[in-house]
Parts: sequence; structure tokens; C-alpha cells
Amino acid sequence: MELQNALKSGGDTSPGENGITHSMTRGVVQEGHAALLQLFNTSLREGKLSSRWKEATIVPIPKPKDTGTYHPISLLSCVCKTMEILHRLQWITGPLLSSIHTYKKGTVATECLVSLLTAAGQGKCTAVFLDLEKAFELAHETVILARLAEKGVEGHLLEL
Repeated sequence: MELQNALKSGGDTSPGENGITHSMTRGVVQEGHAALLQLFNTSLREGKLSSRWKEATIVPIPKPKDTGTYHPISLLSCVCKTMEILHRLQWITGPLLSSIHTYKKGTVATECLVSLLTAAGQGKCTAVFLDLEKAFELAHETVILARLAEKGVEGHLLEL
């Protein structure tokens, strides 16, 4: 069931190096889904992810306001993207912080605004809005891994 939901959630994004699209993985018969799930489970159990799944096609996209500069995007394998959807740890950890409103399944941007306005109406509000350049690159891996370990994530799940 979880695999079918993950396959449905992937839109028809551009494929990675292997040329496999989400519509191709959705169209595979049930036996193919069982084989794919077995492959994912083996990867999680052994704590190894195929290096081929992480091969990316880098596409330069021109920045609209900065002529002559580009924003690179990585086109990854749809098989890897599906694995990452299944590998989300919220079923173990719950949300890392209740005040974080991004990347929560079934939430919309207005929920963040409602929380903010409710707190402001009660006189309990301090808000800081940050738009960090290169936030992903600057994140401290050890801090993130420690927080996940506190939430009960352990073993190979921390190594992938």
C-alpha cells in the first residue's frame, strides 16, 4: 500500500540518467511492484543505496533576474525518488518540531499563517522569517543526525 501511494505521489517529472519515468513505474504489473519493494527493503536493511540511483543529469536553468548565470537542477532517477518518498521518517519520528510547517503531508501554507495569526492574537508571538541562501549546503549533518537519533531513528536509517 505504501509503495502504491509513493508511486501515485510522483508526478511525471523528468527522468534521470536511466530514462525511467514515474508513469513507467506506475504502469508496472503487481509482480514488478513486489520486486521493486523487495529491492527497497534490501537497500534499507543493508544500509546501502545504489550509486547508479544517485547519478544525476545536471541541467542549467537561466536565472531570470541575473543574466548570464544559471541555477543547476539535478534530474535523479525516479526509482531513487520513489525510494526517498518511502524513506521519509515521519512515521517513526513524527514532526521534528511542531512549529515547522514545511514538508508535512496534508498541510498547506495557510496553516502556518493561521498559527502565526492565532499566536499574535493572543499576544504570544515573535516571528522570524529567514530566507537562507544555500541553506541545504550549510545545514550541519551531525546536528540533524543527532535530532533524528533523539526521535528514535537508528541503525542503517541514519546511514542512508
